[in-house]
Amino acid sequence: MKPHLFRLLPVLICCSTLFGNQLDQYIRIGLENNLSIRQEQTRINSAETSLKEATSKFLPTLSLSSRYTHAHGGRQVSIPAGQIMLEGLQSLGMLTPQQLAGMPTPDPMTITIMPEQEQETKLQLTQPIFVPALFANQRLNKHLVHAASFALERAASELIRDIRLAYYTCLQAQEGKTVYAAARDRAQQQLTTAEKLFNAGMQTGTAVTGAKANLATRETAYLKSCADFTNACKALNVLLNQPIGTELSLKSPDSSIITKALSTEECDAAKYNNEAQLQRPELKQLSAAKDASEALKSVEKSDFVPTLIGALEGGIIGEHFDVTDETRFYTASLLLQWNLFSGLGKMHKIRKAQQAIELVEQQISEAKNNIRLQIEKTLSDIIIAKRNYLDSELQFTAAEENYAAVFKRFEQGSATSIEMTEAGELLTQAEANSTISRYALLKQRAQLLYATAADNNLIASLTEKRSTP
Repeated sequence: MKPHLFRLLPVLICCSTLFGNQLDQYIRIGLENNLSIRQEQTRINSAETSLKEATSKFLPTLSLSSRYTHAHGGRQVSIPAGQIMLEGLQSLGMLTPQQLAGMPTPDPMTITIMPEQEQETKLQLTQPIFVPALFANQRLNKHLVHAASFALERAASELIRDIRLAYYTCLQAQEGKTVYAAARDRAQQQLTTAEKLFNAGMQTGTAVTGAKANLATRETAYLKSCADFTNACKALNVLLNQPIGTELSLKSPDSSIITKALSTEECDAAKYNNEAQLQRPELKQLSAAKDASEALKSVEKSDFVPTLIGALEGGIIGEHFDVTDETRFYTASLLLQWNLFSGLGKMHKIRKAQQAIELVEQQISEAKNNIRLQIEKTLSDIIIAKRNYLDSELQFTAAEENYAAVFKRFEQGSATSIEMTEAGELLTQAEANSTISRYALLKQRAQLLYATAADNNLIASLTEKRSTP
């Protein structure tokens, strides 16, 4: 890319307050009200809540549980211990069958396995002591918060660009109404003159018919320009999230603004590309996504490490809810958990996390290339837009002079209606091209401000506003 292609950049960036405070006011309204911005802010709130949830898992957990059991049957076992003992004595010869027959049968021994009524009420306090997954999960959620914040900046940057483009489109459509209204007035003037000449016998009826057809065409073009203006205003109101019928305050740029835009100096494209590589929010977002992917990999790798959790329990147990020395109990324990083998599932999860990191790295490289191309193309387009504007001004001046000369001859009866119509069409087209070229230059400036991340100061106000209680 040749150096002369970048001459316009410093002036365009310095003129960031074009159209005074009106455009800046619409940008502020958009940043406050736009639904896309609000959605990104909601996503940040959700990510921050997830981070708080991950952090809370480091704190101890206290739980209360109570169990009451009432059972019937199947809770006692009867053992004929006395009968077994007597039979054993007989087998040893210590009792004769006659003696055994004369002895009463002893009652069986009844053993209660569980009481018919039982309650257990306890408090359990658990505290993570060494759980690597908690640290990795907290880091993951921190990076997700950063990614959500940069997503907000990206949406805000795109919104500012879109508001500028929509504002310039409204101004262009507004001036288009003026252009086609003037063309309609010229067509009406042509018809009036043709009728006068026809009445004086200096023109034929064809001249009058041609003038009427030209007036009808100009009227249709004017109505179309009015519809374009209305639709452009509606589009801007949608970006501002206000009723689409809201009347807008539009101020056309004065000649000094265009003069400043056309006063260019050379600048280094590589410098602005390097700055954009550091400031573009989508690169920051991708960098945060890479950090989140690396944290996710740490979460998966933490499954290979043992965890240690402390637990303290205390409560009462018994048939009734009584607090006595016999019913109270306390326990303290350490829980060591180490998953030694789970197939190859953990290895596959780690490989998947590594592939996610590689994918984000590829996206970062692609985004850098796209930004570099975007900057160079925008700078090139600005130079072309400048040339087109200068050419359109010359064409407009020539068409204006040509129309004046042809109309003068038409009034004298020496120019035909076709010549008059062609001169009017040429003037209208030249005036429209001048308007289009002027706003094309300003729209390219808006694209350049976006490509070079020149609106970071405006976007930073969003973060400051969120952090202000």
